[in-house]
Amino acid sequence: MNNTGERSGAARALDACIAAALASEGRPLSIYDYARETGISARMLIHYFGSKAAIDTAVIANVQDGLRAEVTRAIEKAKDRRLDRVFQTLAARDRRGVVPLLRFLLARSLSGDRSAVAAMRAQRSVWKQAFRDMLSAEEARQAMILLEGSLIGLILDELKP
Repeated sequence: MNNTGERSGAARALDACIAAALASEGRPLSIYDYARETGISARMLIHYFGSKAAIDTAVIANVQDGLRAEVTRAIEKAKDRRLDRVFQTLAARDRRGVVPLLRFLLARSLSGDRSAVAAMRAQRSVWKQAFRDMLSAEEARQAMILLEGSLIGLILDELKP
């Protein structure tokens, strides 16, 4: 933000690129796709980010930050060791934002995007550690299987036929 509290053009461009990437549901976007979807010229996007790869990196980093925030909220709700609260938190209407984030990262991971794969692995590690902190080793393993299955179910429920 600048002195007057306004967000920079680069910050607004990043928000627009994130929205475009999430709307693509993980389909790789070219610099021209980003330009068309955001209304920001390809030249200005390159000015702000330096390259198309830098846009992708910034988008994935911000999606990962959003997931980290969702994970933190869910884990905080489960401090009483009741795993059902984790799943209720993720499935609640006001927490459905996690689904497009995961769908985006999963699609990008499956297409071979290494930074998306790294982001997914990082999220998985956070969940595993949180479950280990709350449960026995076997319960934590089972909780991870249940969580991953639940999230895949949420993603499938959200897909358009």
